[in-house]
Amino acid sequence: MRNSPRYIIIAFIISLLSVAVSAQRKRNASPALTLEQTAFSHIAQQYADSLTALRTKFDSLTAATDVNSNENLLINPYYYRLFVNPMLYRSSLKQAMDIRLADDSNTGALASSSNLKLNSSINDFFLNLYTQHPNMVRLTDADLEKEGGVRTDINKKLDYKATVSDKVKKQELEGVVEPVVAISRKPNFWTFGGKLKLQLMQNYISDNWYKGGSSSNSMIYNSTFWANYNNKQKVQWDNKLEMNLGFQTNKDDTHHSFKTNTDLLRMTNKLGIRASGHWYYTVSLQSWTQFYRKYANNSDYIYSDFMSPFESLLSVGMDYKQNRKNYNLTVVLAPLSYDFIFVGRHDLTSRYGVPGRHHSYEKIGSNVTCNIDWKICKELTWTSRLFCFTNYKSVVAEWENTFNFKINKFLSSTLYLYPRFDDAYHSDKSHAKIQFKEYLSMGLDWSFDF
Repeated sequence: MRNSPRYIIIAFIISLLSVAVSAQRKRNASPALTLEQTAFSHIAQQYADSLTALRTKFDSLTAATDVNSNENLLINPYYYRLFVNPMLYRSSLKQAMDIRLADDSNTGALASSSNLKLNSSINDFFLNLYTQHPNMVRLTDADLEKEGGVRTDINKKLDYKATVSDKVKKQELEGVVEPVVAISRKPNFWTFGGKLKLQLMQNYISDNWYKGGSSSNSMIYNSTFWANYNNKQKVQWDNKLEMNLGFQTNKDDTHHSFKTNTDLLRMTNKLGIRASGHWYYTVSLQSWTQFYRKYANNSDYIYSDFMSPFESLLSVGMDYKQNRKNYNLTVVLAPLSYDFIFVGRHDLTSRYGVPGRHHSYEKIGSNVTCNIDWKICKELTWTSRLFCFTNYKSVVAEWENTFNFKINKFLSSTLYLYPRFDDAYHSDKSHAKIQFKEYLSMGLDWSFDF
């Protein structure tokens, strides 16, 4: 084992290093050594000491035949040139001549690290060897590369990017049961909302006004609430409550401090089952009356009162619905309608067509009801209701129109137009069948959904 070729080579290299150091010192005998010479002497001595320690640690070099398995043999990559036979290295010539080689890739990591002090010192050693003992140099580093002794792939750029999944090994978890919490929310098909309006009007006329007249003040309260159900498939159920009540003062009426100028309490219920497209089979119920008594000027005679009259219309038919961004349209065509009229006051029964001493009567006929909400522009909205009923003896037609002019978020102006036709109504006036109501007001306006 002591006479193995590797041991002989290492002993030869140690002797060679000693001779080279002695030759270097003799050739450059001077009182002061250069920095490179001092560094190389230190490196050579340090490497010789490391080989001595390695020989002391191991009885033979057999355990170190695989240099990649023993980190002590390759502490520094620049030492590998000391393990092989003396060669002509291009990196040493490059440093001496200060030129760039045509192909630096052959020098491996050494060319890119030639500016290191250690590599420079070793190159100085080989330069001295080339000049003082050229007969010892028989090969070049190209011959070593052909034998595959030097790795040339160290400087190649690696594009591979490691991910977390490549670094972490998957672990299969067995017997682990995580509790699952399921939250079930029932869809809400109901929508609720409302509109509130409080409008004021004022009119002043002096006592000596040349055309005459009287001053008046009025207030109108309008509110609409709705609760609608829509399951997005077949069933729709719409419910709407309207409450309108207004009062006014009139100097010409000295018998009453104020009187009503508008009064309505109306409930509309409509159940629809989708037939096809926009059409629904519909059953609707419309019921209306008023809140307060209506008096004649300077008299206690009552024209109407709460539940006098009260009218309820039950209709069966088809409903056409169309909803767009700026308008909503519903048209109910009911070929079969049942109209129930009730008058609570005995002295008003004849006024509303109740025969004899009864309080109510019924009519069978047909009904058409059309409702539209149209946002004409940002500031103007038109709400309309057209109602027609006939018992094939008389016709009642009402067309309510409300134009709402939006001033800001809470202020608006309202124009209300209400023509009505009733050929069953009797009066001393010649145009009693055609009636008309109108008002213009301004005040608070508030809409909400919840």
